Amino acid sequence: MDGKVIYSFNHIENGTKIEYYLNIVIILTMIWKNSFSETTMFVARRAFRFGRVERADVREAFDLRDAPASGVLTLAAQQVKELERRPRWVAPKPWAYAPAWANAKELMESIDRGRDDFKITGLRAHELPVHRVQWSATAPKSTEALNVVLQAIVHSQACAIQYVGVKLAETARWRRVFPLGLERMGDQWRVIAHDLEHAEFAVRTFVLARIEDAAEIRDRLPKKFTPAAASDAMLKFAPVLDGRYTQDQRRALLHELQVEDGVIRLPRRAEFEFLRRFGEVAASADAVWPPIKQLERQ
Repeated sequence: MDGKVIYSFNHIENGTKIEYYLNIVIILTMIWKNSFSETTMFVARRAFRFGRVERADVREAFDLRDAPASGVLTLAAQQVKELERRPRWVAPKPWAYAPAWANAKELMESIDRGRDDFKITGLRAHELPVHRVQWSATAPKSTEALNVVLQAIVHSQACAIQYVGVKLAETARWRRVFPLGLERMGDQWRVIAHDLEHAEFAVRTFVLARIEDAAEIRDRLPKKFTPAAASDAMLKFAPVLDGRYTQDQRRALLHELQVEDGVIRLPRRAEFEFLRRFGEVAASADAVWPPIKQLERQ
């Protein structure tokens, strides 16, 4: 190389050594940015969920080169006592149990939150196929209307929404509201808001998919108006199951309904919806519900 310095690490001229040092810098930078926790969790999750994790897996998940990917495997095996480093991969130690943040329950919770990409779960889509059935729309038809509502929440402002309820003979009409936050009830997304047209500014929920339009309003808020918290009071209920169930059915259903110590805990706003789905309760007398009388297969 005729004495030419091609990099400043002690005048190293060997390209391979330069790449090695660059990889070290990348690893140290990742540690400095505290991103190794994410990579370590990926390695542990894939190791316990797939059986082992190879350098190619780390490369794919984090877009790394071979040397940093190997470093990730080594570091993960050092940090997580349940793992062991082998020549070509990292795997769980014999009889080791997955940490709580890498076990099967955590996997289902991640999938339920929509965090099911390879980088998060440690499993590729073809390794664990996940199919979602969504019955209803999650947002208004108008993206601009959704944006108005979200901006009102973010900036603690009132807005107007054109809303269609399901009471008998109801039509679309504009309502002045003060949005507090979003709420997901089963498969349905709603906005929690003060009804500014109500004498006591009652807190109500409005289904996002039934909002046809929305607009900013600059009117002053009513006097003596104080926004409430978007959170809801938790209530306790003692469920009485149908006596026709077998003991096995009762056990399974109590787990499904999250009954603990004979008690179900529900937010106040969820009581009616919960009973309508799982109990014997009719819709409000002035509501037209359910919307579908029958399904005709096409």
